[in-house]
Amino acid sequence: MKNITSIVLVGLIIFLLMDRAGFIGEHSSKEPDTTIVRDTMWHETSKTIIKEIEQVGGDEGYIPPNEDKYVSTANYDTLLFKFNTLVKELTARKFYKDSLQLDSIGYIVVKDTVQFNTLQKRSYDYFYKIPHITETTTITKYAPPISQLYLGGGLGANNIQGGLLYKTKKDLMFGVYVSPPLNQNSLQYGFQTYWKIKLKK
Repeated sequence: MKNITSIVLVGLIIFLLMDRAGFIGEHSSKEPDTTIVRDTMWHETSKTIIKEIEQVGGDEGYIPPNEDKYVSTANYDTLLFKFNTLVKELTARKFYKDSLQLDSIGYIVVKDTVQFNTLQKRSYDYFYKIPHITETTTITKYAPPISQLYLGGGLGANNIQGGLLYKTKKDLMFGVYVSPPLNQNSLQYGFQTYWKIKLKK
């Protein structure tokens, strides 16, 4: 019995030393891996809007002009010239355009048409891009490989067994067992080893 115990201990020590030195198998685990994928999509929008103009005020706050062309005169020729000039200014269509910046996403262009001293039409041309950011984070964490030692036993038809099972960091397994003499059986002992089989998904 003493020789068996010595053999078992020596065998386990050899397995441990071989595992520590990296002579047995390959690691089935790897370092933690983190992958971050960031994707930005820009949704572009452009459109023209024409708005109907509605007058909402009158002549409140009217201030008489000081310019000479708006002041009447007794001279017919001068008065006729002033009249024709004012008629042209009143009936001529004038176009105005201005742009409004929308921060960093785009802009709006405002277009106005003025005639008869009234805002006749207003339109908007706007163009902007709104970012839509999607971020995909994939984290794959593997438990660090460790060596494991198991103590167990088993029952047979006419014997019982007790033993040790050692699992290396590289998923190799070694075991020794002892079966005491029962029912006139002789003392039995042995050595076992197992290799990991990779199954396809």
